Amino acid sequence: MQIDPKRARTHQEELASRVKQQEIYRATELVEKSRVYVDIESIKRALRNRLKSSYAQYKNFIAQHGKPQDEFVRTFEDVFSDLDTKESLLLVLSKVHILDEAQALTPSDIQFSAIFGEITKEFLLGDHGLNAYLSTRVRHGKFIDALRKSLMDEQLVTARGADNVYAPNFYWADRLGVDIRNAILTSLEDFTRSFDDLLLLARDRKMQIQTYFDLKGSGENKEGLLEYHFSALERRLVQQYDVEFKDFDELIVKCVDTLWEKTDANMSRVRAYLSGEFRTNVIALFDKLGAELSPLASAPGAGLLLNAIATSRTATQQALDGVIDWFRRNEVYDRQDFDVDLPPQIAASMVQRTMSMQNTWVGPNCVVDRADGKLPGRSLDALVDIFYVLMENSVKYAEGKNIPLEVNLNLSFVRGEFSGRVSSKARPPTAEDLIRLEQIRENLASQDSRRLAQSEGRSGFRKIFIALDNPLYKSKSLSFSHEASGAFLVEFRFKVAEQL
Repeated sequence: MQIDPKRARTHQEELASRVKQQEIYRATELVEKSRVYVDIESIKRALRNRLKSSYAQYKNFIAQHGKPQDEFVRTFEDVFSDLDTKESLLLVLSKVHILDEAQALTPSDIQFSAIFGEITKEFLLGDHGLNAYLSTRVRHGKFIDALRKSLMDEQLVTARGADNVYAPNFYWADRLGVDIRNAILTSLEDFTRSFDDLLLLARDRKMQIQTYFDLKGSGENKEGLLEYHFSALERRLVQQYDVEFKDFDELIVKCVDTLWEKTDANMSRVRAYLSGEFRTNVIALFDKLGAELSPLASAPGAGLLLNAIATSRTATQQALDGVIDWFRRNEVYDRQDFDVDLPPQIAASMVQRTMSMQNTWVGPNCVVDRADGKLPGRSLDALVDIFYVLMENSVKYAEGKNIPLEVNLNLSFVRGEFSGRVSSKARPPTAEDLIRLEQIRENLASQDSRRLAQSEGRSGFRKIFIALDNPLYKSKSLSFSHEASGAFLVEFRFKVAEQL
């Protein structure tokens, strides 16, 4: 086969475009499989800064005074060695509690217990721990957007306002006969409210972390499916292992291994809930809506509505299958070095997959001003998180204000320094908008802001700030403004640590 020389350039451009799309698809799939994630390197850095001296003091004390063998724990080790189980002894002991322990804690036991508690807390609730990434990659918009998408595509649901009242469904109101309009719109609103309540229950109550230290639970929410149990026996066994450890990192790794084991079990619980009780309730809502409307099937417009409901029912179940797969840990974290424009293209692909938009969006207008190399693979996920938050905000703002969606990017990566400028179309800001932005700007680095970064709703800039606060990045900066002309502008930059 010969290629027409006159069309050679066109063919080359088409081939390059296809190769690029395949690269984006593969990278998107890789990132999608990393929603359950903990940045272990960042956790190690935080723990070293905070606890390394305390751990050294503890080890010096043990070296001088010794630590007798814990015979009670040793008995468990002997018994466990004869059992055929996939669970580690630490996981087993985390659920075994001594209700009336006669052995008093020594000062070194108390010190080690505090160190052990801080390691678990950093893994679960730290800035780069499990809860932070679940908030950014699952709970913050993505879960609800993914399951609400087909309903919005079929115009079956509307937005719920701050007063808990739903906007009128003008789309179907204009397509239904006058005699059935009110009854159908009432059924649609009841369905929407019940569906949204299910999503909020799953997100705000079920997909939450609960910790139990010697049977004492933390927090008021007892419905959280991510249960982490810790016991004195587990701590004593870790303390016994620690006798052989040469440095603090070995202790961290040992604790993290057990925490991942607990996390895998918890992810299984979440999948079981979503594929069982949650799916059943979702299907029941669709069935109830169909049953209410089926007597009206012959009325003008009702047939189209019933078809839309059936289409959405199927699509929602397919979306739920995808969401269930989010709750699996990807044990292989391997990222190739990448071009500067790959993260926003992955983020745009994820937005298009999970968010409903009135008009087709081809993605952001991306201009690479300069690039003299590739970014290191470990920085990919954080950049995708940042661009996703920015694009998600842009989509929701444009849809809410009924303006065209327009996102412009200017990127560069020169001598190890990355800079990104993101501009999105917006209406001119109100005084209230400017005040709110200034309040966020003023307390962005505060401890309270870090806590809010792990919550859902109006936490986007806080999540971006935490994503940039990574040991891989140096000389970080983040700025944002709502221009009088209406454009919303975000700029951030950092230097890659390996290239300093």
